[in-house]
Amino acid sequence: PPDDMFGTADFMVQQGSTLCVMDLKYGKGVAVEAEGNPQLKYYALGALYALPDNSGIKYIKVGIVQPRAPGQKIKYAEYDVIELLEWSVELIERARVAVSGDLTVNAGSWCKFCPASGVCPAQAEKAIKTAQLAFSVEDLTETKVKAPDISTFTAQQLSTFLYNCDELESLITAARRAAQSMLEVNEAAVPGWVLGPTAGTRKWADTQKAASALEEQKLTEDEIWVKEVISPAKAEDAVSRKLKAAGAVKTLKEGKEVAKSLLKDNVVTESKGVKLIPCEAVSAESPTQQKNLFD
Repeated sequence: PPDDMFGTADFMVQQGSTLCVMDLKYGKGVAVEAEGNPQLKYYALGALYALPDNSGIKYIKVGIVQPRAPGQKIKYAEYDVIELLEWSVELIERARVAVSGDLTVNAGSWCKFCPASGVCPAQAEKAIKTAQLAFSVEDLTETKVKAPDISTFTAQQLSTFLYNCDELESLITAARRAAQSMLEVNEAAVPGWVLGPTAGTRKWADTQKAASALEEQKLTEDEIWVKEVISPAKAEDAVSRKLKAAGAVKTLKEGKEVAKSLLKDNVVTESKGVKLIPCEAVSAESPTQQKNLFD
């Protein structure tokens, strides 16, 4: 490589002629895909080169384990060794560009993970261009920017604006984060803004004392205490542990599948509404999968 290249895969194992490389992601805000993921390919390539030449590896299986993200918790992608080695050519080319100093900064959805988010000129420029699709900004020093009446948008203008909302949201989030960091150091750093407490949730300072106080107000035990059935997820976990303890299954994973089957007639999935999805995100899915996007 043109410079030192390194990384840490969280789990690697050789199973016959297949090398399996897994990466743990603990974030819950953005679900990471395994298919085409360059980080996983990079780790797999490093793992492949770390093995002896006579290891007999012909296939690579990479995976993302993301337990806190919504939806599928483990995702896989598979490659053959030749495919991975061919991709390494592109990797080295990108590495040469990275160390050359002749770089172009591109703004995109990845900006939310960048430490320069909020102070990057390219990100700001793209966000301003996006904002100009909807906002009339005569003077950027104005305290308030007048928002347009969305009802005046044509269908095409609305579509274009929706496609660019991520850029605006990314910059807004970064701006708030930057302002908070500045105000934490100097309370007068951002004119017109101060740090204040977030909205809180009221709760009992001491549950037992609160219960005693309510008893003094002649409330019955049923009025004071709420008893409810545990969630389907907790129920499946509890049943799977019982099954394993009783020797009915060998592993908790197997027990959870059995528990899901046993309890499925008592479980329903309630949609909280619908959301906007770009057409290309739906077109590649089967009709059943398309329907599930809205379930």
